[in-house]
Amino acid sequence: MNIRFLPLALPLLLAACVEYAEVKTPPQSVAFTESRAQAAVRGYSETTFRSFRSTEKGRKDNQELVGVRCSLTGTGFKAAFVTPAIVKMPAYQGAADPIVVTCRTDKDRTDKTVKPINMTLLRMNQSSTTSGGILGVALTATAKGIAKAARDPLKDEFNYPVNIHLVLGVED
Repeated sequence: MNIRFLPLALPLLLAACVEYAEVKTPPQSVAFTESRAQAAVRGYSETTFRSFRSTEKGRKDNQELVGVRCSLTGTGFKAAFVTPAIVKMPAYQGAADPIVVTCRTDKDRTDKTVKPINMTLLRMNQSSTTSGGILGVALTATAKGIAKAARDPLKDEFNYPVNIHLVLGVED
């Protein structure tokens, strides 16, 4: 396995140890609080929100919590949902601000800031060559560098992560 794909593969391997609850509600849409935020949307992507309990500092238990009330706030939009939930998140071009997700139970609360992902750069960084040895790697790196420098950052696509896990209980 190529070592640079390890950060992508590790969460998938760890996720295999967790049994996720079924999302029983249809995908929800965000509500826009500013017309300019809505006008800037270039599409939507679905994000799954899940909540977990932590009984030990720095450790997420494998037990998913169902029925936790959460809200999210972004620049110009918001949503309220009960976990597990799928929310149709806006995708933006050029830039996007982080969102803040808050989840509460009778005993616990968590706030998590989630940064958007620059999908344009992610796709450029994930493209690779499968052969060609050192020369192929050098040429691919050079081509990626040229492509990154030649792109118009104002046209970069920003999405929010596909999965967001919220941990309630003992603080990190």
